[in-house]
Amino acid sequence: MRGIVFLVAIVCWTSAAYGQNCARPQDVVLAPVNIVDVERGTVRYSRALFLSGGRIVRESASTRVPGSRWRRAALINGYDAYVIPGLWDMHVHALWDTSVPQPFFQMFLANGITAVRDMGGDVDVALATRARINACEIKGPHMWFAGPFLDGPQPVDPSLSIALSSPSDARSAVRMLRRQRVDFIKVYSLVPADVFAAIVDEASKRGLRAAGHLPVEVPPNSPFALRMASIEHLAIETGGYCPANNRAACAPIFDALVRAQVAQTPTLIVRETSTQIATDVFREPQSLQAMPEVVRSYWRTQRQHAMSRATKEWRAERVISLAHARWMTGELSKRGAIVLAGTDAGTPYVIPGKSLHDELALLVEAGLSPLEALRAATLEPARFMNRRDMGVIAPGAVADFVLLSANPLENIHNTRTISGVFMGGAPVARGTE
Repeated sequence: MRGIVFLVAIVCWTSAAYGQNCARPQDVVLAPVNIVDVERGTVRYSRALFLSGGRIVRESASTRVPGSRWRRAALINGYDAYVIPGLWDMHVHALWDTSVPQPFFQMFLANGITAVRDMGGDVDVALATRARINACEIKGPHMWFAGPFLDGPQPVDPSLSIALSSPSDARSAVRMLRRQRVDFIKVYSLVPADVFAAIVDEASKRGLRAAGHLPVEVPPNSPFALRMASIEHLAIETGGYCPANNRAACAPIFDALVRAQVAQTPTLIVRETSTQIATDVFREPQSLQAMPEVVRSYWRTQRQHAMSRATKEWRAERVISLAHARWMTGELSKRGAIVLAGTDAGTPYVIPGKSLHDELALLVEAGLSPLEALRAATLEPARFMNRRDMGVIAPGAVADFVLLSANPLENIHNTRTISGVFMGGAPVARGTE
């Protein structure tokens, strides 16, 4: 499998260009490969993919295509790799300091993540980063961002929040963020109910969607909650959609959320990680050394805080909370909820890239099938972001995909067997093995 990446690097690396101002990637014929169809849940074996202009032009059972168009294309031996669409992480924080995006993006791409939704950061950092990607100064995933959180008068994180005290404040903040070209609005935990209603309403009027935490004062099946595009963390900050000791109360809430098509981003891995770091046995990962100093310092400080408050009672409560979050995830999926794979990468010790594969495994443990988990990181995010030309391997789709040495439909852990990552028809990473 290493041969795929090495050969691709020789013929194509200098044309690795997927931004709007970059050179056109070389035409490529990649074969033989096995196409993982995330829509149908099947595999098409021994296929050829034809890539041109950053898109998948054709798929066939043979590399022998009539016409002169492909005579100068690079013919790449796929060595029967399994091809999945590029992965999406739908909850990251990579835009809160100028030193953070580039190393985080390298880790995302190495782990097959070709699209991210940044759920709270600095607008100037976001716009500058996007410009650098488009100019091919750095490699990075497709990126949608919210800018700062909208929170209540005493925000949880003042450094990355806009504090709101009234509906009028809320409407002004949404209009300001719209002028700053954010892609959506991020709502946080302490927004008052009347302010929350104004945020959702104003965002809709300005062509934006509201996503984020379910505010403490807002019932999950209230009219404006049901107008959110996605709710993060299963409202676990306040105990979840229903108490762990009264799960029957979740049924009408789940049904209302499913009917309203409010997407769910469980982010199970961040809860698991925040529990693990509050123990003496936790060891820092080697990858921490690749992080900027601002990240290392922040994470280590937060770990000390976590350990200081980790009483015996706290640990017991976490066991219940983690089990409840997995149960809610499985139940929502069974009832037909839109599930989006997200990690909260950037929060302490949630490693960019690797954590998405951890999240996929946790989704399967929660009751999703490997196919459903894979869809939560490919097909469903693309549809959620209104990009029908992404999240699939099909003619006309953007040529973002990952080469694996094993079938992820058989075992979700096989998403880790990465030998190459393509964006816009050009290689951007050589994988993690």
